[in-house]
Amino acid sequence: MQESAFSHVVVGIDFSKPSRVALRRATDLAVGLEARLDVLHIVPRNQPAVPFSRANREAARRIEREEIELAQEKLAGWAPKRAGLDVRTRVASGSPSVALLSYVRKVSADLLVVANAGHGAVHDLLLGSTADHVLRRSPVPVLVVPTAGRGRG
Repeated sequence: MQESAFSHVVVGIDFSKPSRVALRRATDLAVGLEARLDVLHIVPRNQPAVPFSRANREAARRIEREEIELAQEKLAGWAPKRAGLDVRTRVASGSPSVALLSYVRKVSADLLVVANAGHGAVHDLLLGSTADHVLRRSPVPVLVVPTAGRGRG
C-alpha cells in the first residue's frame, strides 16, 4: 500500500456556513487519508482607533483576549468527532491569511483547506480574499471549497 502524500491537514474556519462545509470536506479527507486534522480559527487583531493611546491599546488587547476565549469555546463545539480521527483545535489572532500560513509552517502541515466565502466583488477588489492570499503564498497545496451555489458544495 502506498503512503498518502497528506498526513497533516489544517482547515481554517470562521464559523460561517461556508467554513462548516470546508470543515466537513477536510474531515472527510483526514479520515480517508488517516491524517491528523487541525481546526484553526483566527480572531482578527483589533486595532484601536487612536493607536498611541495606552488606554486604547489595553482595551484592544482585552477585547482580543475575550474574543479568543469565546472562539475557543465555540470551536470545541465545531470540532469533528469521528473514531480514529486525530483532531486538534487552535485559536490564533492576527490577519487571517498571514496567521493561517504561519500556523501551517509552524506545524509542518502538508495540506490547507479553506472556504471560498465570497464576500463580494467590491470587498475582494479592495482587500482581496483570504482564500486568494492563501493560494498565492501557501507553501503547501490548498483546497478551496466553493460556497453553495458555486460549483458542487
